[in-house]
Formats: sequence, C-alpha cells, structure tokens
Amino acid sequence: MSDYTALTYEDIDEAKRPSLVAALVPVAAVVVALGVGSGYLGLAPHAPLLWSIAFTGLFARYHLGYDWDGVYDAAASGLRMGLQAILILFVIYGLIATWTSAGTIPGLMYYGLGALSPTVFLPATAVLSAVVAFAIGSSWTTVGTLGVAFIGIGNGLGVSAAMTGGAIVSGAYAGDKQSPLSDTTNLAAAVTNSGLYAHINAMRTGTAIAFGLSVLAYAALGVWAVADAGANVAAISEPLANSYALGPLVFLPLVVTFGLAVRGYPPLPSLVAGIFAGAFTTILAQGATFTTAWDVFLNGTSPETGSELVNGLLSTGGIAGSAWTISVVVAALALGGLLERTASSRRSRTTSRAPSGRPGRWSPAPASPRW
Repeated sequence: MSDYTALTYEDIDEAKRPSLVAALVPVAAVVVALGVGSGYLGLAPHAPLLWSIAFTGLFARYHLGYDWDGVYDAAASGLRMGLQAILILFVIYGLIATWTSAGTIPGLMYYGLGALSPTVFLPATAVLSAVVAFAIGSSWTTVGTLGVAFIGIGNGLGVSAAMTGGAIVSGAYAGDKQSPLSDTTNLAAAVTNSGLYAHINAMRTGTAIAFGLSVLAYAALGVWAVADAGANVAAISEPLANSYALGPLVFLPLVVTFGLAVRGYPPLPSLVAGIFAGAFTTILAQGATFTTAWDVFLNGTSPETGSELVNGLLSTGGIAGSAWTISVVVAALALGGLLERTASSRRSRTTSRAPSGRPGRWSPAPASPRW
C-alpha cells in the first residue's frame, strides 16, 4: 500500500480555509474541459485532462500562492496514490499477451466452448468469477485472466460481449469483497477500526442479495442470448485446435498465478510470476524461441489462425498497447492530486519555512482572499 495520506477539510486551519467559490473554480474548469473536449468535440480524454491539469496548476500557482515545486508535488501525490494500480494495469497487458502466445487463453476458450452452453454461460461466468476472486482475493487478477477467456467463449457462443463483461465484473467484485485475502477488504476494515470478519459479515447480506439477483438476471438473459450460437462454436474451436498445442501444459501460467495468489502473495508479484510462466510455456509448449516469447510480452500477439474472428479475439497489444489506458490514468491521477492537495496552500503559507529562513515551497505571505 502507498503511504499517501488524504487531506481532509478539518486538516486546514479554520480561519484560512479556501472559500467554496475558490474550491469550485478548478472543479468547474474540469467539467467544462471534459464536456467540451470529449462530449462536444469528440476528443479522447487525454487532451481535456491536460487542459484541466494546466488550468488547475496555474490557478494553484497564481491564485492560491504555490510555487512550481508545490504544484509538482501536488500532482505527484496523486500519482503516488495510484502507483500500484498503474503497475497492475501495465503488467496485465503483458500477461494477457504472454498467456495468449502460450496457449493458456486459447485453451480456456477451446475447452470452455465445449463445456458450456449459451443458456448457462452468463450465470456460470458470474459464479466462476466470484469463486476465483474469493479464492485469490483479487478482482483485477480474475478480470485480467479468466475474464479475457470468458469474453472469447461468450463470442463463440453468440453471447453479447457487454453481457459477458457484466457477468465477469459482477462475479469478480462480489467474490473479492467477501474474501479475507482481498487487500481492499482488509484496508476497509483497518481504516474503520473494525475486525476483518466483522466487516465481511456486515457486507455479506447485501452482497448475497445483489449477487443472487444478478445471477438470476444473467440466467434470464442467457435464454435470450441463445440465437445463432451454434455456428460460432465451430468457427472458433477449429482454428484454435489447428493453431495452438492445447495440452495440459498450457495451463501452467494459470496454476502459477492463482497458486501464488491463494498462498497469499499480493496481486502484483503473482501477475509478474504469471508473465514468466507464460513466456516459459510459450517456449516449451508452442515451440517459440526465447526472443519471440519476450517480444510478445512487449509488442503483443497477431495470430494467423485462418479465421478473422479468432484473429481478432486473440490479437493483443502487449505492454506497448497499454499506453492509451495508462496515459489516461496518469493524467487523471495527477489532476486528482492537484485538486486534492492545493487546498492546503492557505494553511501552509504561514507555517512552512525553509532552513535558511527564506519562505519554503508553501510560504508566500498571506494574501487577502480574492473570492
């Protein structure tokens, strides 16, 4: 966990708290930037987030009294808070690529298509995701591994990817919240000064009702999703069997990753171990060279199975393909740090002094509020 400490309203000297209008100005700027940039102009969120960061930084510098080091530290505090999430996202992109090249995800798709029917697929996906997330204590690991395979299976069965994704996420989060191995469940119990199992028991009834209703809803949707399912099963299964060696060895990365998670290892080292297992399996089971296995980790997979449908399902970007998502996360975290930390400037102006006696980073002389 990060040593990040959130600033609360009570942390600011009551006599020097920013006015409500001053606090709302950067928030309004963010809403306008995203509304105009993404909503009206149709831009990706990157540019509107950059506009928001620039405005908030300038507002902090010239209205609230920060110097540039203070603005930088405020943005960096948000990045520190989300560093683990960034690293997990980064690793998951590489893991999906190595598991695809190893035959792990193709194997899960192949055997899943043979074992599941469209009618039971959605409720089974939700339940299996919940069981795995409960066992390993990580919704992210469940979604990034089994979730990818379930999307491919659902496609083969003629089930909407949106419904499949909903079932995966519903099960993963329901299982994670009830798992004593989950870091977020342990964190919630710790910060509220309650016992871990007391916290889990308090969530149990609400989680069971919500998840139970979800499974029933997915069962009803499964009946509707049956149409035109049979043709896709053969169209996906045959190219998979012809393009990958699908013996028991291809599931080694799955065993390594989930085995470490069940033993109590945190998600990040478990996922990294899964990448190494995926690269090793790519070499051993699929006959790839060492260089090819690790090139897949960086650049992803572009399979040539003879089926455009299967090629599309198994095409991955590797860690290079994570740039779009991670850049959005980095920008959003930096903006969040600015919005959260700049409220401390009025308190710090009168209390922070550098060792030389000169004003420190937060030390401009108090000014009369302009709002």
